[in-house]
Formats: sequence, structure tokens, C-alpha cells
Amino acid sequence: MTNAEILKNLISPFAPIYLEEAESDTYPFVVTSLQSSPTSTKDIINVECSDAIITVVDNDFDQANTIAQGIKGALESARSVTLATYYKSRAQYCSEGIWQIVLRFTMKNIQN
Repeated sequence: MTNAEILKNLISPFAPIYLEEAESDTYPFVVTSLQSSPTSTKDIINVECSDAIITVVDNDFDQANTIAQGIKGALESARSVTLATYYKSRAQYCSEGIWQIVLRFTMKNIQN
């Protein structure tokens, strides 16, 4: 399973998810951006390293915050022998009553 598929599976229970840009103006929703660089070790083990930016968008801060906390918890609890997730940062912005909570993670996924 790729990091993009893992993100989709972990985030979709919380809110509709879109890649790169929103396709809806119905709140809440989540927009993800994933920059991946597949690498191989000398033992031919494939590792997908990704920087993930996850943006929760909502017109209700409490709801956006709850969704962001749920996503962070889901990514942290998804750690396994083949998947490492590292929480990097959180930022929050409000413009014209619309909240954006931005989570940044690094993911390393070992693919056999």
C-alpha cells in the first residue's frame, strides 16, 4: 500500500478528503499534499518516504480541531514494523470565518 493510499484510508473516516485542492465548498473537508521519494536499500527493500501536509478546513473551529486531533491520533496509531510516521508541526489560520488547521508529517513506508 502506498503512503497516499494509507493517508486516504486513515483520513476518510473524519471528513471528505481531496488531493492538492478542494473540490467542494461544503465544510468540513480535508486537503492533502504528499511529496514522495521512493528509494531502495542495498538489500532491494523499497522504502517510500513522504512529506505529508494535511489541511483541515471548516467554518467551526471546535469541529476542525476535533478532526485534526483525530487525524493526528490515527496517523500516530498506524505506526507498525513497516510504517513510521513522524509528527512535525501544526499551524492554524482563520480567514473570513473559515479555519484551516495544517498538520505536517513525515512517513516512511517499507514495501516488500
